[in-house]
Amino acid sequence: MKAGLVGPSYKMRSRPFSAERCINLFPILAESKAKDVAALYGTPGLKLFATAGQGPIRGLITCGNGRTFCVSGNELYEILADKTTVVRGMLSTFNGPVSMAENGLQLMLATSPDGYIFKFADNTLAKITDPDFPGADYVIFQDGFFIIVPPNNMGRFNISKIYDGLSWDALDFATAESSPDGLVSLESVAGQLMLFGVSTTEIWYNNGSADFPFARLSGGRMETGAAAKFSLAKLDNSVFWLGQDKHGSGMVFRANGVTPLRISTQAIEYALAQVIELAGDLSGIIGFPYQQEGHLFYILTGNGMETALVFDAATQLWHERAFLFNGDYERWQAVFHCFAFNQNLTGDRLSGNIYVIDQDTYTDNDQPIRRSRVFSHVFNEGKRFKIASLQVDFDPGVGNAACPDPQAWLRLSKDGGNTWSNEYSAKLGKVGDYLRRVIWRRLGIQREATFEVSVSDPVKVIITGARFNG
Repeated sequence: MKAGLVGPSYKMRSRPFSAERCINLFPILAESKAKDVAALYGTPGLKLFATAGQGPIRGLITCGNGRTFCVSGNELYEILADKTTVVRGMLSTFNGPVSMAENGLQLMLATSPDGYIFKFADNTLAKITDPDFPGADYVIFQDGFFIIVPPNNMGRFNISKIYDGLSWDALDFATAESSPDGLVSLESVAGQLMLFGVSTTEIWYNNGSADFPFARLSGGRMETGAAAKFSLAKLDNSVFWLGQDKHGSGMVFRANGVTPLRISTQAIEYALAQVIELAGDLSGIIGFPYQQEGHLFYILTGNGMETALVFDAATQLWHERAFLFNGDYERWQAVFHCFAFNQNLTGDRLSGNIYVIDQDTYTDNDQPIRRSRVFSHVFNEGKRFKIASLQVDFDPGVGNAACPDPQAWLRLSKDGGNTWSNEYSAKLGKVGDYLRRVIWRRLGIQREATFEVSVSDPVKVIITGARFNG
């Protein structure tokens, strides 16, 4: 009989109702005839690429000219292809995310409240001192202008002089005023300017006016705002964000034109509710995207989250990513992303390390990755049943020089995931042992059963199915 192996993270408030977790594994769906309709792949590891100062990494960007920059602590670094870094200037703040955008000639950094301009031509970084500059919490670029969310804005946004982030005019502003909520963040998508308020969102466009070039799109309003300004991410020709409205907070959306489509599940919303309970709100959560091997990932992390929550637009399923520290999970080390030197780069949320997100790396900066799948519950309408064996179909023979004889581990719960048995091991197969089967036997008699399968060894982990015999 098949076991409910492949699936998303879906841990509910009631574990006996659903205790499913998918940590450092992500589901894939077969696009052609395969052994099964779905499988689980191990998430990529983090391979050290460069180190930029002491950290933490507060932002990453690759510009249109191919140059790549990060903010580490209070310093702006350029990351070079030879894996070295160069300090390009100093900022006044040491912590908190930094918003960055570029116009082809300049890179602007918004550090809340200060703004800085880095000139590509002479490699100089200067603080914006124009008396008409209102300060900046967030910045994007569209149609020749830097567009900012100023502090304490009351719905107002400002634009720079065209192609010059050092020059501002006190009259170059407009207000998203269809609702009296403040402006949280903004994004440019498909030539449209999306203004995210506390509980509503407005869509604006460039009408070419000489007085002020942006105007509100007729009918361009969504009754959903943003709960976290750094949760916005462009992916798959759309924008994803952590939303809230007048009725509550803690759902994840994707824009479909002027319609917000809910992509979070009740289980993800339960996880976000736990963050609100601990932190008070969701404002510190960061969202960032990346694409790898056809999967479009949107990652939410920070603000005291237990793990990073990851949505795969290719499958519409969620999984979790976590770092193993002293035997316990804490959220993934990675934060922010840029694509540079034909690699997916990310920063370390605690140090100045820059990593490659690498599918063929099986550790996080040489630290173990514990991959765990909690199956959906197995039950027989309250009747006792026997489990003589459980076979999990791993890719076999994955031993390597670093780990010649890897193992998988099984735990069993008889009470819906509230308590667990001891761990039982099974070998995954030494290198070349492609006939190895991973089987656990004599698992007893119970009214219901929940299985957890884990691998911590630094080897390739792919699981294509599971079945048990009575």
